[in-house]
Amino acid sequence: MRSLLGAAALWAAAIFPAAADCYAAAGAEYSIDPALLRAIGYVESRNSPGIVANHPNGATDLCEMQINDQHLPKLASYGISRDLLLKNRCTCIRVGAWILAHEIAVVGSTWRAVGRYHTGPAGTESRQRAYASKVRIAYEQRAARVEVTRPLAIPVQRTPQAESTR
Repeated sequence: MRSLLGAAALWAAAIFPAAADCYAAAGAEYSIDPALLRAIGYVESRNSPGIVANHPNGATDLCEMQINDQHLPKLASYGISRDLLLKNRCTCIRVGAWILAHEIAVVGSTWRAVGRYHTGPAGTESRQRAYASKVRIAYEQRAARVEVTRPLAIPVQRTPQAESTR
């Protein structure tokens, strides 16, 4: 069964090469503009799946949305592993949306929430602003190309889900 799920995850990643449907689905699930999620993915990894970034402090960021490994224990309780984040773009993008949704629930639908996506709540305000500025530029470039909707507040009780393998 486990190898069937692994094969299904790889198949899902192969059929979403641009991940456009993954961004739209995650955006709809968490009431976040898909263009904003795409912009975060662009700033984090240039929308490249399977990326691993190791930091000097020992932390690791994973997949297209650069999910910090500090989230892995919580994600494990939802059946989401490091391996799944790296192999399944849609799961990676949905987890990124889940993290941003949490930050929006804490500080509101603001660029500060986007900054906290990158730094976490303990990050300095200047680092949060710098990151949010990069995302805002990428977002505005994408918004000029596609019709977008405004990001909305998200209920915190939602949990991340692995992409369906059906």
